[in-house]
Amino acid sequence: MTCRLHPEAHTSPQRVLCHTYGRTKDTHIGVSGWPYSMVVALEPGRHTWTAPLDARRLQPGDDAATVTAGQLRDVVHRLIAAGQWQPGEPDMWIVADAAQRLATRLRNHPGSSAGSRLRYPGCSAIIESMNAETLSLQARARVHAALGDPARLAIVDALTLGDASPGEIAAGLGMPTNLVAHHVKVLADAGLLGRTRSEGDRRRTYLHLIPGVLSTLTAPRLDGAERVVFVCTRNSARSQLAAALWRRRIGGQAASAGTHPAPRVHPRAVRVAHEHGLALDPAGTHHVDDVVHDGDLIIAVCDNAHEDLTGPVRPRLHWSVPDPGRVDTDEAFEAAYAELADRIDRIAPALHPGAGHG
Repeated sequence: MTCRLHPEAHTSPQRVLCHTYGRTKDTHIGVSGWPYSMVVALEPGRHTWTAPLDARRLQPGDDAATVTAGQLRDVVHRLIAAGQWQPGEPDMWIVADAAQRLATRLRNHPGSSAGSRLRYPGCSAIIESMNAETLSLQARARVHAALGDPARLAIVDALTLGDASPGEIAAGLGMPTNLVAHHVKVLADAGLLGRTRSEGDRRRTYLHLIPGVLSTLTAPRLDGAERVVFVCTRNSARSQLAAALWRRRIGGQAASAGTHPAPRVHPRAVRVAHEHGLALDPAGTHHVDDVVHDGDLIIAVCDNAHEDLTGPVRPRLHWSVPDPGRVDTDEAFEAAYAELADRIDRIAPALHPGAGHG
């Protein structure tokens, strides 16, 4: 990932705040610019020459790991089609500074398998970290220092199972908003938290844990629910995929619904589900009022549903999963599937018997 800085960037509606790193302590600054995700071929010799293969400019709200994952899929396809890799040759080797997040995005791609490896017929590409999957001593020390405050640890606990806005964190923990802002900055600087802009009102910011940084974190336990209901706006993609994934990976009862359901399930969602061995009913969309019952564990998998459901039917958890229908590409639906699968895997250890599984 690289950033092109520009003096007029702060006046552009497409600007993105980019971090530049100073050479001394506390000299990191944020400036407006245009970040690009770059894929380059590293020379095998002793010099550091590189051959650019692909470059994509990030737009406001883009997830860098998702964009890069799409690039890698395209580049591997192109290299194989161009004959740059032949059967019997060594695996392609992909080196990245966000290898764990890339592996999560790529894990459920139809041409991949679990783990940090992207598979194609006769070929696979190994995804490895630029730092050999270990944090530097300084980075690890920042993580431990950030978690050394009880208030910050409480914020991390609150975000373990779902996303929340700073205001929701403040209300849930009974903490002043200015103090929450301070603690969130410390956690973000340590690489523990990320921020996304709401796809609903576009004003709220939701916080989420960065996958993998706290791989040993024990999530708070969930109990007291016999069924899980996933809710999004249209009930045409994310909630449908989440319910099918839950039944496959967790077992037990799971349903889906929408606050403004579409007439049919999105064809790309049906196709993605089929490619992963899941079945969706193309006509099986439902309104939340017709599905949710007392005692259900309600999980909102989109920002609009989370913000709309403020009455008696209120989500217990919120997963801020981008709407793949906005982009309407196979890659967007694959990315939504991968994120939902990762979220469900992360929540599984927190389930008590009876909490939405049999």
